[in-house]
Amino acid sequence: VTTYGIPAYEEMDPTPLLAFSFVLMFGMMFGDLGHGLVLTVVGALAMLRVVPFLAPIANLGGILVACGASSALFGLLYGSVFGVESLVPPLWLHPLEGIFTLLGVSVAFGVVLLNIGFALHIITAIRRRQLRKVIVDRYGLVGVLLYWSLVGSVLLIATGRGEPIWLAAGAVLLAGMLFFSDPLTNLLTGERPLFRGNLGEGLIQAFFELFEALISYVSNTLSYVRLGAFAVAHVGLTTVVLLLADMVSGGGGIHVLARGLVLVLGNLFVIGFEGLIVGIQTLRLEYYELFGKFFTGTGVPFQPLTLPSLDAAHPANRAR
Repeated sequence: VTTYGIPAYEEMDPTPLLAFSFVLMFGMMFGDLGHGLVLTVVGALAMLRVVPFLAPIANLGGILVACGASSALFGLLYGSVFGVESLVPPLWLHPLEGIFTLLGVSVAFGVVLLNIGFALHIITAIRRRQLRKVIVDRYGLVGVLLYWSLVGSVLLIATGRGEPIWLAAGAVLLAGMLFFSDPLTNLLTGERPLFRGNLGEGLIQAFFELFEALISYVSNTLSYVRLGAFAVAHVGLTTVVLLLADMVSGGGGIHVLARGLVLVLGNLFVIGFEGLIVGIQTLRLEYYELFGKFFTGTGVPFQPLTLPSLDAAHPANRAR
């Protein structure tokens, strides 16, 4: 969180939310029992500082342990151990066999997380007494209702039920309220005139702000598809490692050694390369899709007042 910014006085501290959602999303994208346990061991060794070359990442040890444990848990759900899906039965599904289910759950999780961000935006706006951001803002009450009307319309159309007239009319009405957010705010606060500045420029700006809000609803929601997509990609990479190991295996001797070497190096590559990518993607979902809703990070770190110590042995201080 502090890498992004320090919470301001009126802002909600996103640390508890990030601590839960980051670990959960990482595990979902990096789900493998074997890889997760390796990551947990690496994090524990880093925390204990028993391995010299892991000392520089000692502060990340706790995060690695948590992410590794989450990955191991999702590995059980996926039934994957170092890419092998025949050792343990999946508690949920194999990613390659349930791609659409996995993607659907990813989007649903994104919808829930985004709405938590909307709620924190409204709470922060209330604490700051910003009436417009509470009501007529893309992430305020009107924006949340518009978002849910769009989600409801998509779900009804996708399931073949059709969109009711009242839902479409409500979405249009809410979009109109966002479009006229400035005059509506002035009307609620009693400020006059309702329209300020050039009317034509104001209408153009309002149009593009509404268009940007609608695009952000769609893009932010679909961004969470990557949770399922990277889970499938993780399986794909480990499958490639297993295929390469089968290609070099033969009758025995050097071939067995070569197969073992390919398996070890291939899995280490997957853990390092895929783990780094998944960490970056998870952080992106936190910083851009979630933090952008309610968190500005414009605070200043608290530093208590300290007085310089006096040296009692100094002659001047003894005289005092």
